[in-house]
Amino acid sequence: MSNGFRFCPPLVPDPKTGIAEITNDFLWSMLPVDSEAKLGMATGRQIWDWMEHELENAFAKEPVKRFGGWVIRFKGMEVNFTIEKQEGKRVNWIESK
Repeated sequence: MSNGFRFCPPLVPDPKTGIAEITNDFLWSMLPVDSEAKLGMATGRQIWDWMEHELENAFAKEPVKRFGGWVIRFKGMEVNFTIEKQEGKRVNWIESK
């Protein structure tokens, strides 16, 4: 899971090969210097509610309610949502891949 921040430039594919090399250095530059990887447990309801909250932060109809401009990302999960729906009703489904 990633909360969407990064401190490095975007990873751009080589124009000739179309491949972008993902190195350890690149991965670690995406995290704050003192961050640690952590393992935790969450229920489906907690993930759903968290995603709804994050979507409201990024896509609130009222600009003063927008915060951050990014959405958390999960490894091994796919989220389908509708941006223009009202707060708390954007997530259509969440699926483990």
